[in-house]
Amino acid sequence: MPYDIGAPLDVALDPDLRARVNSKPVNRPKPKEERHRWEGRLKGESGSARKADIHVIAELCFRGGKITGQGCSPEFPYTASDGQRTFEVSGSEAGGRVTFEVRFDHGYFQTRPFMLAGDLDAERRTMTGAWTYSCGPSCDCGGSTGRFELKRVEE
Repeated sequence: MPYDIGAPLDVALDPDLRARVNSKPVNRPKPKEERHRWEGRLKGESGSARKADIHVIAELCFRGGKITGQGCSPEFPYTASDGQRTFEVSGSEAGGRVTFEVRFDHGYFQTRPFMLAGDLDAERRTMTGAWTYSCGPSCDCGGSTGRFELKRVEE
């Protein structure tokens, strides 16, 4: 037996009901965007890159927990020309921890990113941590590891 609410069965829906209920769109605040220039080094500790000391310069954007950006290295990859030493950065940041990848735009390192994970200080001026690099399935060297430090460049 259907529940009887006392209304006639042929009740017409109020045509303006939707307009009154949904009269204004929900405006969510846009995440704060933080864009700065960062500079630092990726220093090798083990594997084929144990002697590496890679200088990097990047423009990074922090927005809504995501990290994006682009940059270049004055000397790496060593066999690339100056215009081919650029890279893309993508990753995340939460609670003072950062995880991101550095993927060079050209050559061998285009399909094999450096994976960085570490800490972002409370003032958001320094990132430090460890990086790993895996050569791929055709290489049995075990990849490389190292430390990184990036500092925000004050303008």
